[in-house]
Amino acid sequence: MLGHALDKVSYTPVASSREGVATGKPQQIMAAVRYVEDPARGEGRNFYARLCSIGASGEMALKSRDTEQQIQLTAEIQEPDDDWPALSIDGVAA
Repeated sequence: MLGHALDKVSYTPVASSREGVATGKPQQIMAAVRYVEDPARGEGRNFYARLCSIGASGEMALKSRDTEQQIQLTAEIQEPDDDWPALSIDGVAA
């Protein structure tokens, strides 16, 4: 057997920093919600809720370049403070 000298390798990692992102408590957002039904798939009705609280519901998959991602939301209709209806369907109070 021949003796081989082993070369020593040294490694020093480069100093770096990463920006981290932390999430807090889930927050609800207040917004108006309009749902327009496709007439080819239903009756073609339009629903309008002037004041809703919207929040995340369920889990969300990590981003993928190959598939569409879906986010589940929950919209809870709130009673407005004025004379507007909480929900109107095709422009008529529900």
